[in-house]
Amino acid sequence: YAGPNGWYNFGEVRAELANPAKTRYDFKGGFRLITHTFTAVSESNNLHVLTLDFESDTVTPGVYEASAKGDAGAKKVQVSFGDVSGKKIRNWTSAAKSGTVTVSVVNGFTYFKLRGVTLEPNGLHNTGDLKHPMTVGFEGAVSPQ
Repeated sequence: YAGPNGWYNFGEVRAELANPAKTRYDFKGGFRLITHTFTAVSESNNLHVLTLDFESDTVTPGVYEASAKGDAGAKKVQVSFGDVSGKKIRNWTSAAKSGTVTVSVVNGFTYFKLRGVTLEPNGLHNTGDLKHPMTVGFEGAVSPQ
């Protein structure tokens, strides 16, 4: 949970692969806008990254469809998760109609919330047990500018 209680510009990611081992990624990390992309980075190792790409620096409250490409005007967002640990690039990205992201504004804070968004593997090193879809959830807030 993130918000005006002083814990803002942070978010929490929870993800699980649909592989037999049920590989999990859980972290709280810094959450910022970086050139059209809202990005959450793991504080513990900086090797896990969740991105919400709206292809715009400004988003309005509403429900956005997770899609292969972001388009804020069409209420679409690309959701992706990357793991670059072990000097290997593993990545998962949303496809069309793979879930929704809710954006809201409370007391000037922009909140992002998603649950159960499905991401498909597409990284260079997504092999073996890591070549399975991922289900990801996230909640985070960005402070007013």
